[in-house]
Amino acid sequence: MNNKKSILFLINGFGSLQKDSYDFDIDVIMPNLAKICRSNIYTSLENDNANINEGYEELSLGSSLNNSYHFVEKEIQTNFVNNKILNYALEYITSKDVKLHIYLVFKNDKVVDQLRGILSFIRENYKFSIFIHIILNSNKVEDYKKQSFFIGKLKQLCSGYDKVSIGLIFGINQMSEERASYLYKIIVSEIGERWPDYERKLNTLQEKGIKPEDMDAFFITDGFKVSSNDMIWFLNYEIVNYSCLINVFNNPSKYFSLDDLPTEVKFMSLFPMGSNREINYMYDFVKINETINNTLHKIRANALVLTDNDRVSTINYYFNGMKNIDATNIKYATITNNKNVISNILSDDNYHFIIFDTNIGNASSVEAITITLHDIDKLIGIVYNMAIEKGIYFYITSVYGMNEKCLLPNGEMGVVNFSNYVFAVVSIPTISKGKYTLEYGNIYDFMNTILCNINQYSGRPTILCEKSLFTIFNK
Repeated sequence: MNNKKSILFLINGFGSLQKDSYDFDIDVIMPNLAKICRSNIYTSLENDNANINEGYEELSLGSSLNNSYHFVEKEIQTNFVNNKILNYALEYITSKDVKLHIYLVFKNDKVVDQLRGILSFIRENYKFSIFIHIILNSNKVEDYKKQSFFIGKLKQLCSGYDKVSIGLIFGINQMSEERASYLYKIIVSEIGERWPDYERKLNTLQEKGIKPEDMDAFFITDGFKVSSNDMIWFLNYEIVNYSCLINVFNNPSKYFSLDDLPTEVKFMSLFPMGSNREINYMYDFVKINETINNTLHKIRANALVLTDNDRVSTINYYFNGMKNIDATNIKYATITNNKNVISNILSDDNYHFIIFDTNIGNASSVEAITITLHDIDKLIGIVYNMAIEKGIYFYITSVYGMNEKCLLPNGEMGVVNFSNYVFAVVSIPTISKGKYTLEYGNIYDFMNTILCNINQYSGRPTILCEKSLFTIFNK
């Protein structure tokens, strides 16, 4: 196979400036990037990833809001009744005469429709009590209105079924190592804040400037506490780390001397979880997502990722479908700005796909961000010029855009906000800017476009121009 060598240059943390952000003069700070954007195909991609982990998950496996929800939706319609893990759980709950607790993270309204299908399926044959516990994970205070609307839809859904209620509502950071024991105490004792008028509570939290992800737990319905032998089902459409909370369940006496602590609590999940305890799951992410390493293997291509040493394990984890295993077709090396080293790497026939992984997300001041962006731009200029000289396909994007408080030049604190949209640049020798454009997509689609056009492989969806990029690139 004749692999077409490609370069992906990532400027993680960087994206489109938002209105509330400090105003960087990108043309001055990053003249090479500005020139490349003007002379090549350029667009913006929607991106709500809050950090580098979320970004690499989407880049590698696609948005969980698309792939996982779509997969489960098809399962509910066709094969849900045959899932062995689910059927075991339902029979266990019935035989023990205990409760089912469903914990779910709000990231998409589609979860309401899918929960309706799940509850309808359960209620056809089972009458045990079900409590829905809602985990909020937004880092934006202004999202309370949207999340309040979501809770309202869930509450209305629950009212249509006998013995189905919403129990707890809490921020995802309450499951951190520092807070998990406090959350556990509320879960097993039902002692805490009770707010049937949840809208009023959320409005108060918004007025105080508390992010949804940081909010303390409160409950809107009594009777939700977890008792011995109860089943907890994590309705997780993506990786969420429940380890700290599960650890408290496993060894509560380490934290409490309470009487009548629940024992033998069972756990199950929709997909594999971020947990150090083995928990039965219904579906495997890998079955619904083609991993980057597997795709490279199929097209007989090898990749080299140039990054900082502390990011290798994270990148490798996601490129292997969220598994900590060695990638057969991916190697890693320390990123460099040495022209001779870069030239040798680009000329090495062993590598068909080279990723330059840079990041501005750790900078804490406008001055530091400006310096980092300028240094990255110098590297972009070096790599781009060599790519043009060697006829290599060249792409630029970011896995997420930062939105953080930073020290401004005047000594005050302000916001640097590159969130919501990241850029995508395509430089291909046979593609003219005036004739083709990139259409709607996300960074997963962008990565697919690169992989599919390293070789003649059509196993993954791509971003489209007037004709598919796959067709255009392989003329």
